[in-house]
Amino acid sequence: MARLLIIITCLVSIILYSSYLASPANSKSSQKVEFVIQQGQNLDQITNNLKKQNLVRSVPATKLLILAKGISKDIQAGYFYLSPSSDLGEIVSSLTEAGSKQVWITIPEGLRREEIALIIEGSFPNISAQDFVLATKGLEGHLFPETYALNPGSSTETVVKKLTDQFDKVIEDLAIPVTDLSSTLTLASLLEREARNFNEMLEIAGILKKRLKADWPLQIDATIQFALASQTCSQTDCDYWKKSLTKDDIQTPSPYNTYKYTGLPPGPIASPGKEAIRASFQAVSSDYWFYLHDSNGQIRYAKTIEEHNQNICTYLKKDCY
Repeated sequence: MARLLIIITCLVSIILYSSYLASPANSKSSQKVEFVIQQGQNLDQITNNLKKQNLVRSVPATKLLILAKGISKDIQAGYFYLSPSSDLGEIVSSLTEAGSKQVWITIPEGLRREEIALIIEGSFPNISAQDFVLATKGLEGHLFPETYALNPGSSTETVVKKLTDQFDKVIEDLAIPVTDLSSTLTLASLLEREARNFNEMLEIAGILKKRLKADWPLQIDATIQFALASQTCSQTDCDYWKKSLTKDDIQTPSPYNTYKYTGLPPGPIASPGKEAIRASFQAVSSDYWFYLHDSNGQIRYAKTIEEHNQNICTYLKKDCY
């Protein structure tokens, strides 16, 4: 009886240990890892590299599973994007389907399409910034800021479709009604340039919507910057967001000039991220009508023009009378 108990205990231990070896190397990781199999690499080299990159728990267990599945001759040379959260069976099965090497690009929030074009041009040899700008005419704000993995030989059309498809998915996820999409997106692009975080976006969105309802000018510096660059930049690489605006700049003749004209600009001035779009749609109501960021980046709200002027004097050290 004791002998049988020992055997059962050993079997259970083996099963538990085998289950452990087959489990994900890191179940909490959400990052994909680029794994490369070079031409001519043998099974020992491949499995050792998997362990070095923390994609599997055990080299012997990995080799044994590959041999048991009979796929050792089906493993391909090439690039793979594997997740440490995949179990051993998923990892080894993935090695039979190599993909082409991909380029990872990150499009930050709050860029206009000419700036995005420069990022694309720097990552894809087949795409020029000028071609990208031409292909995205009328798509300002619809080129969603995100991190993407694309084939290095991608065409302009492929990249544009990737960015706009992601935009469509985000809009669908946020359940933005079609009737509200244009105004929501335009306001979101202003928030992306004006706010530092989601809470600020919610507050500023509420203030701007109050101004719109009261037929006040929005007075957003970023819209002046957008108008100036659109009028003066003759090449793609340009100073798109002029930091210090002059009194003459404020008088720039453009429908995007929210100092001269009330209402929203004709369209987005940049590509907003998901938080800005959500904040634009879910604006928070408050008693505030004004805001500014002080020299430390802290936002300061005001209910009256007198309070706002005092904030300008106190925190920006100008226009003090």
